[in-house]
Amino acid sequence: MTMTPKQINTLIQESKTDKQPYTRVWEMVGKYVEGKQSLIFDKSTQKFQKNSKNRNKVTINRLLGILRTVVAKLQIVYPSVGVLPASPSSEDISKAELSEEAIQFNFHNDKLKQTVEAHILELCEYGTAAFHTYYDASTDRAHTATVSPYDLFVEQGATSLEESRFVSVRSFVSRDKLTEAYPSHTEAIKEYSEADTNASGRDKQLKDRVEIHEVYTDDGFHYILLGELVLFKGEWKGIHPIQVTRYTTLPGRFWGVGLIEPLLELQNLYNQARTQVIRNVELMSNPKWLIPKTAGVSADSIKGSPGEKVYFNPAGGIPQMLPAAPMPSYVFDNIQRLQSEIQDVAGIHNISMGKRTVGISSGKAIEALAAQDVGQLQITQGSIESSLQNVFTRILEIMKTHYTESRMVAMFDSRGKAVFKELKGTDLVDAPDVFINASSLFQDTKETRDQKVLELFQLQLIDKDEALKQLTFKTGITAGLEKASAISHAREILAALIRGMEVEIMANDDIGAFIQVFGEFIRSSDYYELNEETQDEIADVLNALLTPNDDAALQALGGRPVIYPRVAMPLPPQVDSTPASAPVTESKPVLNNNQMLQAQGIAEGQGEEV
Repeated sequence: MTMTPKQINTLIQESKTDKQPYTRVWEMVGKYVEGKQSLIFDKSTQKFQKNSKNRNKVTINRLLGILRTVVAKLQIVYPSVGVLPASPSSEDISKAELSEEAIQFNFHNDKLKQTVEAHILELCEYGTAAFHTYYDASTDRAHTATVSPYDLFVEQGATSLEESRFVSVRSFVSRDKLTEAYPSHTEAIKEYSEADTNASGRDKQLKDRVEIHEVYTDDGFHYILLGELVLFKGEWKGIHPIQVTRYTTLPGRFWGVGLIEPLLELQNLYNQARTQVIRNVELMSNPKWLIPKTAGVSADSIKGSPGEKVYFNPAGGIPQMLPAAPMPSYVFDNIQRLQSEIQDVAGIHNISMGKRTVGISSGKAIEALAAQDVGQLQITQGSIESSLQNVFTRILEIMKTHYTESRMVAMFDSRGKAVFKELKGTDLVDAPDVFINASSLFQDTKETRDQKVLELFQLQLIDKDEALKQLTFKTGITAGLEKASAISHAREILAALIRGMEVEIMANDDIGAFIQVFGEFIRSSDYYELNEETQDEIADVLNALLTPNDDAALQALGGRPVIYPRVAMPLPPQVDSTPASAPVTESKPVLNNNQMLQAQGIAEGQGEEV
């Protein structure tokens, strides 16, 4: 049964209440990373404040460096995309290559790298983040945005997107922009109450903002709600537009555990230990004084300034400094232990942060520790790749639905028509023809492209001129795209031939692509379902491709470099080789079969032999 907007709004409010304990943890995590630590939650103001009763006056932030290190390590291996064909056929290979090219174009055009970096930062800090992929009508393209856990809402008690009856993404929009987008609801937008933007983790309130929710229900409906008011209603299908990523997933819990949350208590203990040491240092450098009352020293005589003079009565006694007791060794051992525990819980040690580790000097041991730190991030990286795999598939679905042929041609220049045709012919919903392989990812940057070109040149897969061209213009390796475009053209020629049209194959076409397409078709069952005349014509094309015209045939065509149709060479003129002195004899007529039968019938009727 389809939910009403009122029911959806009620579920969203329940989700807000259910999420409050997690929201407080995220707020505390943000404060601690910022350096505002030793906090307590004030129920009257519903905010975190400095604990005045805590004797801890020193804050040494160990969390910021760990967060930056982990985020940097995950961003170094930020994913691009590789598309695997569904089968080794030329058609699926062409679809995969052109689909990959379309996704790569969107990756750069939509600045998806920056989106992934922001997503990783929120993922490490809060433990949960999401991607929202949709068609942006204002820019006419597929757009992907990262969603903070503050602005993500699911049904109360759900542990996954599949269990929730809805998924909502919250946005704070100014009244003017919302009125401009939905002018038919101007009065309702003006009367709607101003939103509390601090609920999304901001430090300061944004003024004149209203809260809207973009909702996707499990029965395929898409809403944009202002409270219970429906601003937009549509439908969605295919891959879910919202993809959730978690830093660490816990069973039975929708919200993941981030990098910083387990370190909060250890950070408090570390601050207390460091405060104790610093206070002892201050006490030892400014010790207490023992002054006899009869010494005649006033209360403000000893100020601790260098070279000061203190006058006293010798008869009353000499003022003496009372040295403080030194710190026991276990205090410093405790600090080192706390520091190690913080690193162990975070899974990041000094070696991964570029620092020296005490007691480890072996290169193998250093490499092993660094490898273990990176290995602990594989779970998080797998979650990111899984989400992006669905994001890339969703992008292809949007391109297939909304992108026109003219837009494809503008995007991909002369190959746009081929890309458009392949995307239109690829069924990504019911029976996927393209598999997104997010684990074979690479960094698509200038350095990695140049390195790839040099590796291909060293393997002698490309010549020097091609390598210089790619390094100079920084266009990347285009051989795969050129081959996919040639295969697409060959399939168009084959389809025209099957429809009974006359075709020509030029010598400057990719003959290898034509041989591959026509050869695979002849080996398929579709070939034997055609009539015999069409089969013979397709076979003639393949034979012509395998044995192209010679120079004499090209001369007969006026030098036109045509591979098919074949040129019928004229027979050489016959030369009379009969000697002049030979007697001339009368030649007998040569009869064909019909003439022979007619003659035989006439002879039988007249009773004569022929």
